[in-house]
Amino acid sequence: MVRKAQKAQLLEVLQTLREAHEAVKKYIGRCELEAARALLSDCQENAFQVGGIIEESEGEDCPAVGLLEAYCEALYQASVGASGSLSAQKTYKALNKALLRVEHSVRDEIPVRLEVVFLPYKASMWDSLKSVWGAATADPNCDAFVVPIPYYDKNPDGSLGVVHYEGGMYPKDVPIVRYDLYDFEKRRPDAVFIHNGYDSFNYVTTVHPDFYSTRLKKFAARLFYIPYFISVNSVSDGMCTVPGCWYADRAFLQSEKIRREYINAFLKLGLPGGTPEILENKFVALGSPKFDEAILSKPAGFNLPEQWDALINPPGGARKKIVLYNTSIAAMLEWNEKYLDKLRTVLHAFRGHDAALLWWRPHPLCESTYRSMRPWLLDEYLQIVGDFQRGGWGIFDNSADVNRAVAFADYYFGDSGSALQASFLAAAKPVMLQRVDLEKLAVTPLILGAEGTKLFFTPLRTTCILSFDFITHEVVTIKPGYSIKEWPYIQGVSLGGVMYFTPVGIQEILSYDTSKNQCTALPYKINTQSLLERIPKYITGSDFSNAYTYGGKIFFVGDFYPAIMCLNPERGSLAYYTAWPSAFHNGDSYSIATASCQMNSQIVLVGASPVILYFNMETGSFSIEEIPHDSTAEGFLTVSYGDGSLWLVAKATGSILNLTRLRGRQQNSAAFRLELL
Repeated sequence: MVRKAQKAQLLEVLQTLREAHEAVKKYIGRCELEAARALLSDCQENAFQVGGIIEESEGEDCPAVGLLEAYCEALYQASVGASGSLSAQKTYKALNKALLRVEHSVRDEIPVRLEVVFLPYKASMWDSLKSVWGAATADPNCDAFVVPIPYYDKNPDGSLGVVHYEGGMYPKDVPIVRYDLYDFEKRRPDAVFIHNGYDSFNYVTTVHPDFYSTRLKKFAARLFYIPYFISVNSVSDGMCTVPGCWYADRAFLQSEKIRREYINAFLKLGLPGGTPEILENKFVALGSPKFDEAILSKPAGFNLPEQWDALINPPGGARKKIVLYNTSIAAMLEWNEKYLDKLRTVLHAFRGHDAALLWWRPHPLCESTYRSMRPWLLDEYLQIVGDFQRGGWGIFDNSADVNRAVAFADYYFGDSGSALQASFLAAAKPVMLQRVDLEKLAVTPLILGAEGTKLFFTPLRTTCILSFDFITHEVVTIKPGYSIKEWPYIQGVSLGGVMYFTPVGIQEILSYDTSKNQCTALPYKINTQSLLERIPKYITGSDFSNAYTYGGKIFFVGDFYPAIMCLNPERGSLAYYTAWPSAFHNGDSYSIATASCQMNSQIVLVGASPVILYFNMETGSFSIEEIPHDSTAEGFLTVSYGDGSLWLVAKATGSILNLTRLRGRQQNSAAFRLELL
């Protein structure tokens, strides 16, 4: 196959031959036979060259090659007959007829092979071009080249700083061509795709000047611009009128709404070449490849580091819900020191969370932006990042593959208006936005649980409960409420299509029947005076901490309230269990236990003593097991159950303990084998 530009050149040569026929006709008519023969010879030489090019690309069996041979024969006969035996008109008609067949064959029977070049600069932004590249590589008539280009950080004074080249960071299935090995001037590609349109007009980074849109336009038959970002709501005029938009033949945008914003931004400038007709053709709403990646990316398509996988799927425990924490450049520049305070607040809130894992993915240019535009805050930012990474309790993701995070995460949390937020919306995943101004802090939601397609949550320190539908994204108030000092609920469990919410600072169990859309409150009474006499340190406001279901009942584990409370939904009755052995205690803490988990029909509790407390939900009885080991003298920090093992963390040493049930013991034995990991 021939390149498109090459085919155009061949057709231009054939058109030149047609024009030469006119001159041959005139020479013969004026009996200037030597001039006619010389021109016919030139025509034959050009025909040989065209034939050689076609034969090299299409093979000697190509019909156009045979037709060119026939045309050369016609040229020979015209040269021989130029002595006067042929009239000028007959010669002209014979040559044109033979050449016309060649033209039709070249135009209609020789397929064109396009050469398309993609010029990403940051590997993490490759997803903005990936699906277009995939379509190009799938086209048998297209040669697609991925040529990652170098870029520079900018110093605070605007000069060029450190140079970066990320050619080695792309997926293995993407063949890379080095930027210094692709000769644009020589190859003159049919199309070039760029996703950085700023040229020199970026305060943080700039691509190498050799790859500014102003220069690429000289060597590309067509220059196409696809923004590396996607927008949730709108785009600023400055982003719409970058040089890449000016020099591109087409700019492909995510939606018709955004397309209108680009057109209007250009019309405001009122510059020549910005007429409505031109702009309507220049800007095309075709969606964004980033949407394609967000929708199609699944966890099975990615590999996770072992350390990350262990955080997501802790040994012996259920998979944690992943919250992707996204921090943007715009918010960082707007809030300065307050933004760093916000980072600390968020990281502190997620540290040690049993059910949720924070996956922090800052904007790829955050550090460069601090270095260039907020250098006095750089060290403090790097300290926060370093502390988070060394802590080992969350995931810090500065990799090139943003879609891995979108695929694995269950929720988005972070700054508003970012491309990642738009990707989560495209993937139909919940989005939660952070507020940086703590003096005007928005109401923070506490997730209680899920049933079917609905997520239940409560604004902190209010008695109302709302639901969020994963499918329709509809938020519905299922229980109106009011503000209170304590947290009313902390967790929800599902039983038979009904959600039961664990009471903390309000003395009632709330149930919600999802099929009937009906809430029911079941009050319970606490004799505070009696509790204070028996347990002087008892305080109100944090009654229960966890809930478990078994045998059609719900068991609420006391936090400050010294009991396990059992609800029988069929009878609407409550029972309290408090008679556990005195060997189990939680030291000076107000709570009865530091942690609990469910192990089949038993609730397992740990505290500040070197024993494990078991509560049998079938019989309502307690039992304890001593764990004699040097590391367990001060008790345990947490406990979880999975794959037939209990997993504990010793408070004194932080050691992880694995207790595996012994084989060969009597059926009701609760003995375990202890292994220190």
